Amino acid sequence: MSRGPASRWNVFAAVRSHGRFGPARRLGVSRAYPYGGSGAGAEGDSPKVAVDRSGNAIFLWRRDDSSLQAVRMTARGRFEPVRTIIARSGKDPTGASDISLGFDGRGTAYAAWASAGVRVAAWPRGASRFGVPRIVSTQGQPASQPRMAVGASGTIAVAWRHSPADDPAEASPGPIEAAIGHRGAGFSPPQSLDPACNGTHPDVAVAGAGEAIVIWLETCGAERPLVGAGAPPGGSFGPVEPIYSGPPDLSGAIYATVAAGGSGQALAAFSPGFSASVRSPGGPFGSPRRIADSPGYATTPRLAAGRRLAVAAWQGKGGFFYSTLRF
Repeated sequence: MSRGPASRWNVFAAVRSHGRFGPARRLGVSRAYPYGGSGAGAEGDSPKVAVDRSGNAIFLWRRDDSSLQAVRMTARGRFEPVRTIIARSGKDPTGASDISLGFDGRGTAYAAWASAGVRVAAWPRGASRFGVPRIVSTQGQPASQPRMAVGASGTIAVAWRHSPADDPAEASPGPIEAAIGHRGAGFSPPQSLDPACNGTHPDVAVAGAGEAIVIWLETCGAERPLVGAGAPPGGSFGPVEPIYSGPPDLSGAIYATVAAGGSGQALAAFSPGFSASVRSPGGPFGSPRRIADSPGYATTPRLAAGRRLAVAAWQGKGGFFYSTLRF
């Protein structure tokens, strides 16, 4: 979590042990305001945490507009020194935003962010810091809103929007692209998931067997439907799969996220309220179900999925809400 004046945000972490959280520990300072307010646009700029199977954790946040910082915590609760990543294009510092973080099954952590393209860096178990980042988008081409997911098998899926970053005055939808990498190997060339239609706000998940799933909002029609696409292990992404098409007056209120369950299913959760669509291994997404309502404006759901149970939480008018779903 982060708190403090708008010009400086203190980043804190609290660790759960013996059934309860301990006191908040200050990890560092961020001078990078989380663009996008409290909705979907702010998701990529908030501090991130990932935990591996052994209980080791990594915390990642933006220190300022051109650098990131990370801290590793051992399974015994010991925090290691803060590590800084300077975002560069060649030798020149450049902006960094939209961070993602995840572990594979062997304890290697991966971080992704937008910085003159989409970049991914690995922190292998036993190493002291993240390694040199690699660019997974097309060099020299605009890329924004990257999202990354890492599977236990070592499959790494990254999706982004082929357009410049939004600014307060203008949003710029573009083709949704994705690349898939594997442990110890390179990434596939970027693939455009729907060349006929622009999109925005992608999210991505990797199922246990290595299937990658991307969801996003298409922007070529008045209804801005929520759609998705899947890539089998070792393969490329298939055709666009419809998930939800809301009425035009709700098009601006659809925020969506996706998570993979332990049995290979994927679950897309989205507002308004909380609705969900389940995708069996190999697809397609099933008919959406309205799970719960929340009053007024709803933010992007936070979603975690296990083998048969998923939990979603979101902020709505008047408080925070959560719902569970068995699938």
